[in-house]
Amino acid sequence: MKTAYAEIVIKEYAEKFAGLLDGYWFDHCSSNFCDGAAVKRVINKADPKAVLSFNSHGKSNSPWDDYKCGHPTPVERIIRGVYRPAYACLNEPMIKTIENGEDGYVTDKYGTALGHMFMPAHGNGWNDVGCVQTAWTEGVILRRSRGC
Repeated sequence: MKTAYAEIVIKEYAEKFAGLLDGYWFDHCSSNFCDGAAVKRVINKADPKAVLSFNSHGKSNSPWDDYKCGHPTPVERIIRGVYRPAYACLNEPMIKTIENGEDGYVTDKYGTALGHMFMPAHGNGWNDVGCVQTAWTEGVILRRSRGC
């Protein structure tokens, strides 16, 4: 089923938008939900210049990544009674890994991919239009001033 999804649904979009999109970012693309090799094969055939990233909720690259998925943990949630916004200390290792990579590239057991952080522009989640877009920067400054 996962391979058929890539070869039918993904293929249709990849062919339709070939040359119009710079790349694709696939969320929840663990082996339970996605045939990453088939997705990469289908998109590369239809649009060889498109870059790909797969979020499998891990901290490493996947074997199919052109750039690191960079999904923060968490976007926003309460963990054990403590509010954790996107700029929480939990994301510091991701930031440091990218900063310490050579020219922004991250290398792990799967190979090398461009480091990337896919952060929300707002303070309280992906779609909270009531917040100013400086929340990430303000949060990082506050967090680092507290020794995180």
